[in-house]
Amino acid sequence: MMYILFTRNPGNWFSRAIQMVTREPVSHVAFQLGRWVLHANWRGVHAQSYETFQAQNQIVYKLSVPSVSEDAIMEAFSRREFKPYDLFAIIWFATHLLLRRYLPQFTPKINLLQHTSMDFCVELVQHLMSRPVDSLTTPYQLFVQLQKGE
Repeated sequence: MMYILFTRNPGNWFSRAIQMVTREPVSHVAFQLGRWVLHANWRGVHAQSYETFQAQNQIVYKLSVPSVSEDAIMEAFSRREFKPYDLFAIIWFATHLLLRRYLPQFTPKINLLQHTSMDFCVELVQHLMSRPVDSLTTPYQLFVQLQKGE
């Protein structure tokens, strides 16, 4: 069984900050493959048990993964595992959201600080699903796209 998990962690300041800036119900997205969760957080790209992940996160939405082969997922993950977290892309992402809210005419359409050899949570899930990587997509926006079948 494969799922995409959309989560938040009310006890974590980083999760709350992401929700405050995005004004959305989730702050993180991860990929569940059986009893393992594949995701990117401040510790980088890694796998952890579902039990540990669930104890640390509140799962808000859970979507079944459309037709993607488990082998393709594992191959994509093995290329990204242990890569560092793309903190600069997150900083730019937050800046972009604030600019879009208060100065929309000055909002760039690309993430100027994105680093191709690092990932944050949305980028990792996009890689795992062989989707185009858009580092300006929030976890909730990804949820809406997938729910619509995009």
